[in-house]
Amino acid sequence: MTETPVVRMWVIEPPEPAVRQTIDRLVRSPDVAHVAVMPDVHLAAGVSNGVVVATERFVYPAAVGGDIGCGFAVVAFAGGAAALDQRSAAEAVLRSLPRSVPVMRHRRCEGLPELAGKLAPDALSAPELAAKACTDGRLELGTLGRGNHFLEFQEAEDGCMWLMVHSGSRAMGQHITAYHSQRAVPAGGGLGYLDTQGEFGIAYLRDVAWARAYAAEGRRRMIEAAAALVADSLSMEVDWGSYLNSDHNHVQAERHDGRTRVIQRSTNREAKSRCSHDATEQHLVRSPIAPRHTGVPAERVHWRFTGTATRFM
Repeated sequence: MTETPVVRMWVIEPPEPAVRQTIDRLVRSPDVAHVAVMPDVHLAAGVSNGVVVATERFVYPAAVGGDIGCGFAVVAFAGGAAALDQRSAAEAVLRSLPRSVPVMRHRRCEGLPELAGKLAPDALSAPELAAKACTDGRLELGTLGRGNHFLEFQEAEDGCMWLMVHSGSRAMGQHITAYHSQRAVPAGGGLGYLDTQGEFGIAYLRDVAWARAYAAEGRRRMIEAAAALVADSLSMEVDWGSYLNSDHNHVQAERHDGRTRVIQRSTNREAKSRCSHDATEQHLVRSPIAPRHTGVPAERVHWRFTGTATRFM
């Protein structure tokens, strides 16, 4: 007899009806054992963002999302955040940051990063994905992206300045998700799954691992580029012992309640309905919205660099 999936919610208010429908549809899908609804849940195609799914062996690409490996990297500086309160210092960073950390793509004329080791294109499961890695993958490695992706300077309780980057696998995650979604077994309601013990599921997990490594490497490159800029502009060095890099859009096997489950996460994303974008502008802004993304009090966020002009309602 099939066990009824367990659903747990950590929300202040009940999800809106459209979100609830996506949750109910997911609960009825094959092999789903647990569904956890996070405080940031909001509507998305297929599986709502802010939902964590546990299965026995099936993986739902829609539950991971297209931005595979999206997450955060942070590092501390050996100096105080008050340095950015000086207008001239902040302007020096502002002028150079868009060039050090491109929003969308690197300039071909400046040379493109090579993909090697874990990121070698032939490590991907299909020739068409390898071809995308040689083009989009090289053009976008170490670029920020738009939407709710950002680079932010923060102040810790001790006054120390920290740098945070929120970004993902850029176009490569989208390419990987689209490729494998076409091979998924239909589960109803627009969802599809792959068997992690079958050929297609194994290939998907392999490509997810590649995308996570790609996203982590991209965040590291952006941190290094911004840190070099700060060192040049503010004469402030980085404490690399403080460096952390973690993602929140992934699939991985985890042990829970004595059983191994396939955990699929796509969380901590901004609801598109809450903001409007003007894609023509790159800027640094004082941010009144840090708690939504990072849990850092707004007064401790000094500057945020984004790829879009964003106004939050």
